[in-house]
Amino acid sequence: NDINITGNNIIFSGFQFIAGNIGEAYLIEVSGSFNLLSELNFNGYSAKKYIQIQAGSQYNEIRNCNIENKPVTAAVGCTVQISTSPTVVGYHKIRYCTFKNFPGPGGDYGNEPIRIGLSTEMTNISRTIVEYCFFNNVGPGDGESISLKSTENLCRYNTFTNNPKGMLVFRHGYRNVAYGNFFLNGSGGIR
Repeated sequence: NDINITGNNIIFSGFQFIAGNIGEAYLIEVSGSFNLLSELNFNGYSAKKYIQIQAGSQYNEIRNCNIENKPVTAAVGCTVQISTSPTVVGYHKIRYCTFKNFPGPGGDYGNEPIRIGLSTEMTNISRTIVEYCFFNNVGPGDGESISLKSTENLCRYNTFTNNPKGMLVFRHGYRNVAYGNFFLNGSGGIR
C-alpha cells in the first residue's frame, strides 16, 4: 500500500483502502502532472496522509473520492495535502469528494481533511480549487476542515454540516477566495 504516481496523464481510479495500517507513511504520493485520482474509498485506514500532491506538479485532480473514519490511533496528518512551490503554480482541483467522521481531540494539530500548503509556503501561489465537497462531523478530528496556507486558492460550493468545531480556515497566504459554501446544522463557518 505504497503508491507513487510519478508520470503524467495517469488515471488512478476505483480502489478501496479499508482498515489497513501503514503507520507513519503516506498512502498515495503524486509528483507527476495532469493526473486524475477518482472513485477512491478510504474508510478506517491508518496512515499519516492518504493523498500527498508534491510541490512542482501541476493540474492534478482528486474527484469523487470518499474519505471517512480515519482512526484516532492513526499518525497525525491531514488526509489530503497539496504541497506548493515558490516557482511552479499548481492549479490542482479537489472536487465532489466526501469527508466524514474524523474522531479525535479537535484543535489545530495538523489532522485536517484538506491542507493546501504549509505555513512556510504562505507566499507560494497554488491556485487550487476545492469545490462541491461534503464535510460531515470532521470537527472532532481537527478544528480545520480546509486549511489554506498558500496563496490564490478558491473554495466554492462546499457543504459543511454537523461540524461545530471544524471550520474553513484562511490560516496563512494571500488573495484566497471562498464563496457559495453552505454551513449547516451548527457548523463552524469561516475563520
